[in-house]
Amino acid sequence: MIYLVNETLAISFWLLPLLALAAVWIWTIVDIVRSEFQNANDKLLYLIAALLFPFVGTIIYFLVGRHKRLQRHF
Repeated sequence: MIYLVNETLAISFWLLPLLALAAVWIWTIVDIVRSEFQNANDKLLYLIAALLFPFVGTIIYFLVGRHKRLQRHF
């Protein structure tokens, strides 16, 4: 019984952060696709980087790419 509880805690210890990272990665891809950039090649570059290198591509997009988006005025 104690072994089962420890195994469940170990699974949730790894599963929850992985689900959070996957959600951020999916949100990044959606944000790239829905955004307009100053240069059309930037959109393709960030999308390829996020798809091929999920962790690194997401970090690069949030550090550099989000500032290159065109601001929408509603």
